[in-house]
Amino acid sequence: MKKMMIGLFCIGLLIILTANVSAADSVTGTQQNETANLLSQQQAQFLQYVEGWARTLFAISSGETLDMSYLIILIVIFIVVALIVINLASFIAIFSGWRATAAGVIITLLISISGGIRIGALWLLSFKNLFSATSIFGKIWLLVLLIIIAIVLSAFLHLVNKIRRELGLEKSKALGRDLILRLYGASKKRKLSVGN
Repeated sequence: MKKMMIGLFCIGLLIILTANVSAADSVTGTQQNETANLLSQQQAQFLQYVEGWARTLFAISSGETLDMSYLIILIVIFIVVALIVINLASFIAIFSGWRATAAGVIITLLISISGGIRIGALWLLSFKNLFSATSIFGKIWLLVLLIIIAIVLSAFLHLVNKIRRELGLEKSKALGRDLILRLYGASKKRKLSVGN
């Protein structure tokens, strides 16, 4: 539950960042030019700062352009995949607690470095073409996409927790059956030894 809340918090922060990125579209006239210039300067400075590690981490070639919406989607997919892998790794007996988190992060880093996160981000970015730039969805498509991802992630994590509870219940029932069989078998042996 804590992992889900942390993940949703991170996605929420990225949604706020996305809303700030698209703020230039909602202002008109001279204010739009000034706001757009200020935002584009801040974005350019930020992208210069993170470009090296982002290209390495997400296997982005030097010829591929890296803009703010692409980087946001890459980070969101990385967080989502990490949360999914961490929750799935916790089903394996040797990965409990911090081991599941470490295994999940390492597996997600391997997926990311091999280009899997980038492919997912490019696929999600292809949906941008569905919305025209003049419609309301054309201006806030990234925000809508992040909200959809957060809803799908929340549903998946809820399903994983439900399965985990059911498996725990099944394990408890199996342990109870084993215990009853052992007690019943031990009492039967005692009756046989007393009778002889």
